[in-house]
Formats: sequence, structure tokens, C-alpha cells
Amino acid sequence: PLILVKRKVGPLKLLFLEFLGQQWGGLNYTVLRRKEFDFIQMFSYIKEKIDFHILFFRKISISENIFFKTTIIQDGGSPYVDLTQYENFEDFKNDNYSKNLKQNIRTANNRAKKENIKVIKLEESITENNLQEIVRLSHHKLVSGKSSLYQDPDKASFYKKIFTNFPSNILFVKFNDKNVAYRVNIFFNEKCICMDTSFDREF
Repeated sequence: PLILVKRKVGPLKLLFLEFLGQQWGGLNYTVLRRKEFDFIQMFSYIKEKIDFHILFFRKISISENIFFKTTIIQDGGSPYVDLTQYENFEDFKNDNYSKNLKQNIRTANNRAKKENIKVIKLEESITENNLQEIVRLSHHKLVSGKSSLYQDPDKASFYKKIFTNFPSNILFVKFNDKNVAYRVNIFFNEKCICMDTSFDREF
């Protein structure tokens, strides 16, 4: 299925025509695999029936060389981190984190030690109670000028259905038994996909 996505690019508001769900990339599977004739039919239908600014398809098999015969811009795919190339978290942090982020982590660790804060990392199944905690912590993004997935009721309902209909879990970080950060994972095609994460800006 296809979906029209409105995006703001600088001063412009553009309509991107995409495959539904392709933004959850990094899954290493192909959304569509058809014969060249089928692609030509699909493009003819799109051109006739759908108004859009940019055709933005990901996860097309590179063997479908119809894309290499057109002027369509080829997307490099969704970025993801291959954790198997790192021996431990320190190696990953040193190779990927910015200087400011490393300093923030050191500051938080020093504060926890100084104030004798008990830090616990906990994995939980998703329930209605911890979904409320996700929403509470997610709204801290607004302090940093970001947006929360759960500001819009329809979008919040959509994501909650994803969390409850796929195998999933939540990773919480607790300071003295108070949740201060989380990450929501779903599992699909033997991949762990981080769907959402946030933290309490007071910490």
C-alpha cells in the first residue's frame, strides 16, 4: 500500500509518495519485488491518479533494474548501527557519541555517585501502566524543542497498537525507583527495532 506524507523542506511543504511503513527501515527485507512490467504499470497508474511532489520509495530490490533506467533518485536506505562491530559499550560510545554527549554522560554518572542515587536498568513487558509512563517521559522532549509521538491522539493510538500487536518490550532506567528514561523495542523478522525513546530532562 502507498501513503502520502506531508513534509516541510525548508520553506516548502511537499507531498512524498511512499510505501506504507517504509520509515521503519533497517529491516533488511524488500517491500516490493515484481517484474519490470508491473513497475511500469504501477508508475502509469500513479502518474494518472495521484498528485505528489516527490516519489520516495525505499526497500526496493536492486535487482529490479527498472529504477536504474529512470531518473528516480535512488535512496541509500535507512541508517542503523551494526553493534556486532563493537566489543563493548565503551568502544561504541567512543566511536559514535559527540564530545558534548560524552560529557553529559560523565556529569550524570558523577551526580549519581555523589548523591548516592541507585541506578537500575529494567526490562518490562508493555502494559497500560507503563504506557502511561512512556507518555509522561516522552513529553519531556518538548523542553528540548522536539515533539512527542503522543501529542496527537490518532498518532498515539497508532503507536500503542504497534507496541501491543508486535512482540515488544520497554527498557527503563530508574533513579531511586523513579523512571527517568525509556526505550520501546519491537521485534520483527528477527530484528530488534527501537521505536521510541526519551528521558526526563531534570536528570
